[in-house]
Amino acid sequence: MNWKLYNTCILASAFVLSSAIDASACDKKNKKVPGYLAIGASYTYGYGAEGNDDGGIPRTNENPGFGYTDAVFEYLLDQHGNKRMEHLNTAIGGATSAEINEFQLEEAVEFLQEHKRTVIEIASGGNDLLGFMLFPDVLPEEAIGGHLACNMNSPHYDALTCDWVISNIVAGVEANLRITLDTIIDNMPKGSIIVLRSFPNAIAHGNTTPGHVSQPFPVPFTCEGLPSQTEPTGAMHHFYSTNAMEANGGYSVATRADQIGHILNADTDTLEGVNVMLARVAAEYADDGYKIAFADVSASSINGVHWDCIHPSDAGHDAIADIMIDTIEDLDCRGRHCRHCRHCRH
Repeated sequence: MNWKLYNTCILASAFVLSSAIDASACDKKNKKVPGYLAIGASYTYGYGAEGNDDGGIPRTNENPGFGYTDAVFEYLLDQHGNKRMEHLNTAIGGATSAEINEFQLEEAVEFLQEHKRTVIEIASGGNDLLGFMLFPDVLPEEAIGGHLACNMNSPHYDALTCDWVISNIVAGVEANLRITLDTIIDNMPKGSIIVLRSFPNAIAHGNTTPGHVSQPFPVPFTCEGLPSQTEPTGAMHHFYSTNAMEANGGYSVATRADQIGHILNADTDTLEGVNVMLARVAAEYADDGYKIAFADVSASSINGVHWDCIHPSDAGHDAIADIMIDTIEDLDCRGRHCRHCRHCRH
């Protein structure tokens, strides 16, 4: 028991009855529980998992069993011997790095302030890039030229120009991510840990044509475990929509898998991919003494784990959860929580 806090509460109750510091407020403070906070977009939300194919409903610890965050939460509950713990998933499908700060950060801060040690996961930036590459109908008119320079199906494609355009997007993601991280760090409870999650190249691995990583999506396309579709399903319908084709000058907007791999994982003189940037930022904050790590979920991008060739199926969510749990355990093994790990290094 925190005897100093206990004595303060007793004295405040006995001698300053009109004070704002009363016994009930102190009891509430004493009852803070650990937390698990997930910030991100459609992957984090659970899109593609059973029950969430049409958006589903936000998952909390009262409604578990959908996406990978729920599997991570179940692990965290077991790690603490099924003691009380609370989970908040603020993710919004399609959210960009700027929209994460605008629409999720305030709720996240409130959650952190109401809990003890919290496991925090952040996935920021995927929609900034994939939205730019794949959904020209939502881009401002001034961005269409850059989009066409990055579209391999367009005669305006230019690799160096595209790298310059993507570099500027990644720089914007990094600036927004640092706002997210700094705000979280300023408000997180003592002992909290942060995991930055990468983005898998689902476009390469959702297609059932192995060995052809440069092949654009076929129309009709197939995904492992799904029958051939005469019409695109899920997120895919955006790629071939009338609005997208019109905005794109009539060119197909389905991009090539190797190009998506380039914007995610390139580490060259002309481009630092978003996953490379995320790993670098995590390392920089770790060097500053924060318990933060980068979770590379690229290994989960294998044939058969994507529901619509973009979002994970149940198997994909399970694969991502395993990698997230391993990353959390590695962070815990650096401190006093190692005793809870299932395979800590000794």
